[in-house]
Formats: sequence, C-alpha cells, structure tokens
Amino acid sequence: MAKEDFSAGEVLKQSILAVFTVLGVLAALIFIPMGLEKLEQAKAVARIHEEAAAYLMEKYPGNDFQWETHYEPQTEGYIVQVQSQSSTDTHFRLEHPGDDTGFCHDTYEYLVPSGLNTRQRVSDEYEAAVLEVLHGNFPVYEVEADFHGAQGASRQGKAEAAQDTVVWVTDQEYDASQVGAQIGYVILWLDGTKQTYTDDQMNRLARQAAALLDEAGIGVYAFDIMLADSYYYGSPMFHFEKRILKSEMN
Repeated sequence: MAKEDFSAGEVLKQSILAVFTVLGVLAALIFIPMGLEKLEQAKAVARIHEEAAAYLMEKYPGNDFQWETHYEPQTEGYIVQVQSQSSTDTHFRLEHPGDDTGFCHDTYEYLVPSGLNTRQRVSDEYEAAVLEVLHGNFPVYEVEADFHGAQGASRQGKAEAAQDTVVWVTDQEYDASQVGAQIGYVILWLDGTKQTYTDDQMNRLARQAAALLDEAGIGVYAFDIMLADSYYYGSPMFHFEKRILKSEMN
C-alpha cells in the first residue's frame, strides 16, 4: 500500500514538472523574441543618438544642445528631443525612421525662429495666472485658458478670432496678462446635463469671470463657452457653444 502511494506521488510530481516545463518553453518562445527586439531597439537608440550628435553639429554649429533619444512604438521610429542649455525657448525634435535614410523631420525652423515655442511658453504662463484666480472659485465644470481659443484654428471662422500681432522673440519676457488682453481666451466648460444654461446665464458667468480677472489685472480677449448636453460612456460630451468678446460686455 505504501509503495502504491509513493508511485502515485511520483506520478503527480512528474506531471507538475511537465506542466512547468511546458510553461517554461512557452515563456521562452514569448519573452526571448521580445528580449531580442528590445536589444535591437537599444542598439538603434544608441546609434541614432550618435547620428544626432553629428547632425546637430553640422546643421547648428556653436549651439549648446543636449538631447535624449527614444523609440516611438506608434510610428516604429525614433525621436530625438533637443534642448538648448542656455535658451529656454530653443527646444525641438528630430525624427528618424530607424533605417539608413537619416533624419526625416526636424522641427527647429517651425518652432524656434518662428516664435511658436515662445508663444506657447507665454500661453502657459497666462493659463497658470487665470487658473490661480478662477480654478476652484468659479461654478463651472472646468476652466482653461490659452492664446488659441476652444475652436481651434480650423474653426475660427465661426466667431471673431483675435489677430496675433505680437512679435514673438525667442527667450524674450512678455507680460502674459497684457498679451492676454490682445489674444487671450478663457474657456468655460459648462455641464448642461445637470442644469440648463440659458444664453443670459452664460453671459452672466462670463461677466463674473471677467470681473474676477479684472481685479487680478489679467486681460482677456474673449470667453469661449463649451457646453455639454449629453453623456458618452459616463463622461459629458462638450461642444463649442458661443464666443463672448470682452470688448462687447456691458
């Protein structure tokens, strides 16, 4: 009887061992290729990082750039993020497909000499100032602020858009509050699924926000109203409702 128990135990042990062996083989089949792929990506990152050094030295001699390189799974390519050590607004990216064709995209000209990086920095400063005044102290779903407005450039024809006449100079300091009076948009997100907002109520909210910002010395060109009137998978669905120009407030 004892011998039969021992044999049964051995069979169980052998079965368990076989199961773990199969699992080990399956894991190897899955993870070894993944490990090899990661190794190849790491090699490519190192190679492209060195290519970036030569590229930047040749195209932008005399600059004090530092950069980081990483693999981008969505494009299956490689991104090099470049930042000047002495210039806050001088940052851009290079894109590399990973083959022998070299860098396929360089955003320096688009972002730096054009002043777009500078504009974005001041826009971020403007939003921070607006949120400090309104966020948590104003009865809306959410508040945002920037120099673009809620509609986006492709939809500006639906309402009067500010004309950006500011001359953006790399690393120059600007008074975000003053610039806001020329091209600043404060975006009020209203959840109309919980209460109804009439046109008068939306105008009143904009005037209240304008009064608070005036007290803080923060200029505004216009208020954009984003209104939700339905839900999608538990989240309110917002759409652009109207633009209220600060100059037309009574």
